[in-house]
This record gives sequence, C-alpha cells and structure tokens, in this order.
Amino acid sequence: MALKRVEDRRLLRGQATFVEDLRLPGVRHVAFVRSLHPHARFRLDVGGAGAVPGAAGVYTAADFPGVSAIPAIVSHEALRPCAQPPLARDRARYGGEPLAAVVASTRYAAEDVAAAVRVDYDVLDAVADAEAALAPGAPLLHDGAPANVAADFTVRVGDVDAAFATAEVVTRGRYEVQRYTGMPLETRGVAADYDPGTGRLSRGDHPRAAGPARGRAAEVDRDAPRARDHRRPRPPAAARRRAGRAA
Repeated sequence: MALKRVEDRRLLRGQATFVEDLRLPGVRHVAFVRSLHPHARFRLDVGGAGAVPGAAGVYTAADFPGVSAIPAIVSHEALRPCAQPPLARDRARYGGEPLAAVVASTRYAAEDVAAAVRVDYDVLDAVADAEAALAPGAPLLHDGAPANVAADFTVRVGDVDAAFATAEVVTRGRYEVQRYTGMPLETRGVAADYDPGTGRLSRGDHPRAAGPARGRAAEVDRDAPRARDHRRPRPPAAARRRAGRAA
C-alpha cells in the first residue's frame, strides 16, 4: 500500500517555505564564477572584483586550504581519487564548474562582482561521451583515475557459475543507464546565519541529503559547537497523536 502524501496541500496553496522565503538580518548573497569550458586550465584575476559597489568578498580555492573535496553520497573502496572540489583549483573538469565565489550586499550586486572576475583559459581537449573517454589516448580528466575509470570491481553473490549452469534461459546483453536527475520546485540553495558570540551556525536549505550538508558545514567551522536547521519544529509526539485522532 502506497503511503499517503502529506505535503501537497501546503505546496499547492503556496504555504510552503523555501530558501528564498527566509529573511535573515544583514543577509549577504553569493554568486559563482563558473567555467565556460568543459576542460581547461585557468588563471583568476580577482583584483578588480572587490572594488565593485556592494562587494563584500571574493574567494577562490586558495582561501579554503583545509576544506576537503565533496564526498560521494555512495562511496566504495575501489573508487579512485576523483572527487569534486567545492571550488576548482587551476583546472576545470566540466562546463559550469565553480571557479570562484563572490559575496555581495544583494543578488544583483553579486552578479556584477562575479562578472568582474577575469578568467584566462588554456582550453584542453574534452570528451562528452563515456565510450570516447575510455578510448586509448583519450584526454585524462583526473590524474588519480587512469584511463578515466573511476572504479572497477566485480559483484558476486552466491554461486554465480552454478546459477548460470542450471538456469533455463541465459541471455546476454549490453545495458546503458541514461543520465537522470531530480527536478525540484526550488533549485539548490542555502541560507546560513552564524553567531560568533554563541558559536551557533543556523542554516536552511533544501531537505535532500540534510545530514551530509550539515557535516560539510561543520568542516568549515570546526569550533562551532552546534548547528540547527531553519525548519518548522515538529510538535511533540503526543501532540501529533492527538491531532491525528482529532482529524
């Protein structure tokens, strides 16, 4: 039996809370400078960006030496070192990869600051097809992943040879899984508020993978004793049971 959806009413009535709905005092806005090329070495000149009206900061990978790469949601011991950094350092590996982050007083100003960052590219060969990436001599994307293979392992459960030997029908085929992604009503965004007096980092973001996102936020400031979400608190269990009986 399928579970009954409980979120539709507030979404259809426009009563849901999105990151854009959060209003924090003195909020600053972040925009990213993104790579125009799928594969290129690059150099950044951020000198003029800080002088743009409304600019509060311009940051590159060099400003975050202690922040590790974005971890894989599903990892494996065979996975070779090819993780995605929060900001690219010297080399972009896909079109749109963030090269720098800028902070400004408004979203409008943030876009102006990002546009003021100069990027010089040395464009490298790129391949957009998995088959071509495996071909001999294909451009290598990650030094730690020879032949562009991120991982290579075999999964065996039970007596595979006996299962095939006794099967009534055995078929062979090549199967490909298309690229896919979720399409949320609100794209990914984060609203964060740090109180240096209490060490409290409060943040609001899309609910998917909230745990890993909280862990990454803790890496940025390891001295922060606690973090909380900008989400509507759930009532106590007893109150929820009473509301259910009343309905």
